[in-house]
Amino acid sequence: MYETFKRFADQGLFASTRADPYLQSHPMPTERLAALAEVARTSPNWEKKGPAELQARHDLMRAKLFGYMERPDTLQRRYPAADTSLAARYARAVSTYRHADLRIALGQMDALIQAQPNNPYFYELKGQALVESGHAQEAIPLLRRAISLAPDPTLIRVMLGQALVETQ
Repeated sequence: MYETFKRFADQGLFASTRADPYLQSHPMPTERLAALAEVARTSPNWEKKGPAELQARHDLMRAKLFGYMERPDTLQRRYPAADTSLAARYARAVSTYRHADLRIALGQMDALIQAQPNNPYFYELKGQALVESGHAQEAIPLLRRAISLAPDPTLIRVMLGQALVETQ
């Protein structure tokens, strides 16, 4: 968290140097960072790494966001082909489905499902890709599987509903 706020403060440095602090209703980013640093450094967990499972989930979440939001060339720099981590493969699968060849993306998604057959979000991704490409009937069993595995499948249920409506 500290590193994220530090990056925010660094990015806002040039914009905030010309801003009138009295016209802003929130503390300046550098003030926020200083306050956070003081609290964070006194924590007994300051130097500790989080559990590996939590870090892996976080890495997958970030990869999914990057896959959806970044241009393919930007994503390629962040997750080069030599990076064979699950997160990198997830990001590339999302990006391929969004910007390139659905057939290749579906193969990448199948490899993700094979690597982690109980990960609901890999089934969700493949189901979403199929629904959005006009193959809703093929998406239905994948979305049902995702619902059975997800801890809170509300949004997946909405997508399943969309697939069911499209197939009448």
